Amino acid sequence: MMGQKKRGLIKGLIATTFAAGLLFTGITHVGGVHAANNIPDIQTPANQNHAKLLKHTKELAKQGKVITTEKFGFGIGTPRKDIEAKWGQPTRKWDGESDYDNRSTAFNFSYDKKHTVFWVYTTDKSYKSVSYEETKRILGKPTSESHDDEDKNAYSIVYRTGKYELNFHFYKKKGKLGNIQSVDVVDRSKE
Repeated sequence: MMGQKKRGLIKGLIATTFAAGLLFTGITHVGGVHAANNIPDIQTPANQNHAKLLKHTKELAKQGKVITTEKFGFGIGTPRKDIEAKWGQPTRKWDGESDYDNRSTAFNFSYDKKHTVFWVYTTDKSYKSVSYEETKRILGKPTSESHDDEDKNAYSIVYRTGKYELNFHFYKKKGKLGNIQSVDVVDRSKE
């Protein structure tokens, strides 16, 4: 009987000591938020990766490229025949567009004899966890923001990157803008 009382007393002392330590130090950390002051943890590895991804995306946009075309050298100004020579026939092909579903990439082409890219689009999965708020916080104030005229749940933010335009597209879910759905780079002078 005495052994059970002793174990209960020891467990109680340990629990009390632990709780008192947390109260006095105020360093509880729960789910990315400090419980003592409710300040969000900004420097998590995921957020650092998102910042790196978004900044890299903006740099690529200055070159007329997206992350899925970077290592192939494709971007604005690339002839359709060069893309097809490296990637083969697209999943879908129209006069002015080629979609490569297996590469999460689509291209729009000029209607002149050269058929060069003026719009490159990606739905790469690396963007799927990057939020609207995070995009704006990392890249700053966009050049413009707008709802899609045809789909009121679609929303875009636009950044000018030299002579090209970088667009991030989002969809509303339950009244709140979700994460990035797609990214495109456009040469508006060629539309």
